[in-house]
Amino acid sequence: MPSVLHQFTGNNGDGCHPDGRLRWGEQGNLLGTTYGGGDLGDGTVYELTRSGGWQQTILHSFDDADGCELEAGLVTDRKGNWFGTASGCGKYKWGTVFEISGVP
Repeated sequence: MPSVLHQFTGNNGDGCHPDGRLRWGEQGNLLGTTYGGGDLGDGTVYELTRSGGWQQTILHSFDDADGCELEAGLVTDRKGNWFGTASGCGKYKWGTVFEISGVP
């Protein structure tokens, strides 16, 4: 039987509909994206860290200006910057490519 690390609620800034593609951070943390939820309902980038169990932190909540409907997961570079895509919203409403910096 699998162990549940986090249950998404879609409420109070939490994400909903995770995309299913997790990536390992350098310090053993897990990073992922959600299609919806967050502060404005447009998706999130989240991190799960081990701290007496797994604890979730929302690294960014998306809005119409910076993208929505995150579907593709994340990739990283050697400097700890994380990159991803949003399939909708943004200036022209056709999606964005984004960067999240400073994540260990």
